[in-house]
Amino acid sequence: MQLHRISAENSAGDPSAALAAARKVAPHSLPSTERRARYYTDTAAAFGRWGRREDCLRALLAAEHQAPEETRARPAVKSLVSGLLVSGRTTAELRGLAARVGVLL
Repeated sequence: MQLHRISAENSAGDPSAALAAARKVAPHSLPSTERRARYYTDTAAAFGRWGRREDCLRALLAAEHQAPEETRARPAVKSLVSGLLVSGRTTAELRGLAARVGVLL
């Protein structure tokens, strides 16, 4: 499945390939909220590696929208949010997400 390819390409350190795999997936067609959240989290990781902060944040917010409790509990999400906080401009959306996932500002 293409969803696994996104994760694998992220693990291999190739955000370009991860995003190419993500473009082949229609997230609304995924069978569960958990898988949709995973799609957005993995996509956020690829955007984060590529330095595309706004896209990363948008994907994290989409993941949170799909499965708030699961997203907020994931260490990978906390790590991405921490990275966004220290790497550039902080928006109200980012501060709100940071508070919800328990990352200190």
